[in-house]
Amino acid sequence: MSLINWNRNRELFPNIPSFFENAGWDDDFLSTVWNNRKMPAVNISETKDNFLVEVAAPGMEKKDFHVSVENGMLTISAEKEEKKTEKKKNYRRQEYSFESFERCFRLPENIKTEKVEAKYDNGVLKISLQKAEVVEPKKIEVAVA
Repeated sequence: MSLINWNRNRELFPNIPSFFENAGWDDDFLSTVWNNRKMPAVNISETKDNFLVEVAAPGMEKKDFHVSVENGMLTISAEKEEKKTEKKKNYRRQEYSFESFERCFRLPENIKTEKVEAKYDNGVLKISLQKAEVVEPKKIEVAVA
């Protein structure tokens, strides 16, 4: 089972996404258009033992990220605020920028939520989600007396 991308726009506009999906556009495109902001690219890979979620977020720092798991939902968000002030003899210039994003993914039931690890390196946030062992149901024969 793979991670399922969850998008709040689907709750706000339940009929509109299906129209766009039929046109070949995905939820990330819709979220970008509706929220008028850039969303980082996300790669999700799966091995026998874990999932690896990689978020491309260059220019951020570790302190900018917030990663949480709650009620079966992985939420990745970041905020970065930057202020620059330049003073010269005849003028003063002040620039301000603010970047933020939030991505949410519904997790499969077999994730060990207490074992989630995140690491930010070279512009990529890597989140490792360890799978729990799947316990096969046991069949017991019961004699009828």
